[in-house]
Amino acid sequence: MEVAIESEAPLAVGEFFDALVRARRDEALPDDPQQVFSSGACKLLELKAAHRRLCENTDALREAASEAKSQLDDSSLQLQNLLYERQHYEKEIGSCRGWRSAYSDEQIALVPLEEFAALCGELAAEEDPHKLMLNRLAHEVSYRRQFLKKLEGIKAQRDALAADVAQKRSTVAGLEGEVGKLLATAQAVQQQYAITPADGPAAAAANGGEAVEQAAAAAAGDVAMQDA
Repeated sequence: MEVAIESEAPLAVGEFFDALVRARRDEALPDDPQQVFSSGACKLLELKAAHRRLCENTDALREAASEAKSQLDDSSLQLQNLLYERQHYEKEIGSCRGWRSAYSDEQIALVPLEEFAALCGELAAEEDPHKLMLNRLAHEVSYRRQFLKKLEGIKAQRDALAADVAQKRSTVAGLEGEVGKLLATAQAVQQQYAITPADGPAAAAANGGEAVEQAAAAAAGDVAMQDA
């Protein structure tokens, strides 16, 4: 803001008083002093008006300087915020670039661009590298979710088979105990009645025990095959 400072009025008043001093010193006062006094009063009024305008201009300059200082402070604060934000982003970028995963790059790598283009032709035709990378990441998320569902299904099948195997093992263990009891009972009867193994109930029990053992062996074979 430009403010013009008036200097003519003070100079004119100064010249007027200089003329009065010279006239008094030379004893050449004017014939009509009242006219001179009136002229001097006018000069004083002009000086007061100039002083008032100067004060007003000074206030205007002070307000303009205060406003400019406020704008400068705001701009400086914005600059500091931007510098701090830039420093934060640079730090985060450095942290991301320096981060090392527990998995190898091959394990977490994206699908090759050629394979991605073959699977998703329209998405792979994006010219903007940033948007192309976003499309590849979105495809990778969908791709891995599908495989995760398949993996969960396989795990469910494995758990069901493991439960079936555990049940059959329990059945086999129970059959082995029953076979042992039958053999012990048959041997006790055989010894008590002096029955030879070739005939009698003991032979039948022995034959039955052999059949039970064969069934238990077959069940154990099934369990072994399922474990494999």
